[in-house]
Amino acid sequence: MGQMMGQMQQQMGQMTATLRAMRAQLDRINPDLLTAQERPMYEYLKLMQVQMETMRGWMGNAQGVMRQMPGPWR
Repeated sequence: MGQMMGQMQQQMGQMTATLRAMRAQLDRINPDLLTAQERPMYEYLKLMQVQMETMRGWMGNAQGVMRQMPGPWR
């Protein structure tokens, strides 16, 4: 179980890195110059990045708790 959590955390990290790269590209553009169609995508990417980082943190916390508990998930 701990190994599965580690894999999920790694995948979350990869997705977060992808979202950061996408956001970095958008940040090079002045957000005030985005069109009405582009602006929602910019905001969506920012929100997704925060959510992915939060989920990654939760996975790390859960993994740490499970390491301290006796059982087969160690």
